[in-house]
Amino acid sequence: MSEPIASVDEVPPGHSKKFLVRTGGEEVEAFVVNVGGAFHAYVNRCRHMPTPLDFVRDEFLSDDGRFLRCYTHGALYEFASGRCIEGPCKGESLYRLPVRVDNDEVLVGCPSGDLRELAD
Repeated sequence: MSEPIASVDEVPPGHSKKFLVRTGGEEVEAFVVNVGGAFHAYVNRCRHMPTPLDFVRDEFLSDDGRFLRCYTHGALYEFASGRCIEGPCKGESLYRLPVRVDNDEVLVGCPSGDLRELAD
């Protein structure tokens, strides 16, 4: 089942928004990013170490806006796949969440796996 986490207008292209997703009775921090009208959602944890990507500046985008960035480790991730292309976890991928837009609402699905170990 998908839950509304924002209206399309709340996350314009080039922006992101954090939210909580419930899994296994625990809340896990996640984020959605709008890249040219395409929405992508991920659990907010770097694959190098279990820290949030936005640990320092409450931002998810690289300085040039071309990638997701872990501000602790400098890892760069592709928007669409969540795959790390540079940094200490190169080749690994962020935990992707299903996202879709319906009636101008951004909906994110509950993860299929058990993410309790990622809970704050």
